[in-house]
Amino acid sequence: MNDLPAYVRPLDDGTSPELAALHHRIGSALEIALAYGSSDGAHHKMWCIDQMVRELTGCPQVPVTRIDVRGNPYTFDTYGESPAYEAFLAAARGEDNEYSEWDSGIAP
Repeated sequence: MNDLPAYVRPLDDGTSPELAALHHRIGSALEIALAYGSSDGAHHKMWCIDQMVRELTGCPQVPVTRIDVRGNPYTFDTYGESPAYEAFLAAARGEDNEYSEWDSGIAP
């Protein structure tokens, strides 16, 4: 377990469950940044930022099934939405919706 980077290593120092969960979400968001943050294209970088925001706001992982080019179904996990994510989107739009919609990007 100690071979994990400190930002993803579980806290085992008597920290409250809430703080430990927050630490885990931050570590997971940083892992997303490391894995996808250097993807080419602004649309892929927006997807990476959106995934990090979803992790940080406690969005649940949900299974999604798609059909590949050969007509075969496949399933993968993606982030759903949480009340905190919805509040973030509202803040991103501004008080009078003066800003464009949040761009969730395209997965690399």
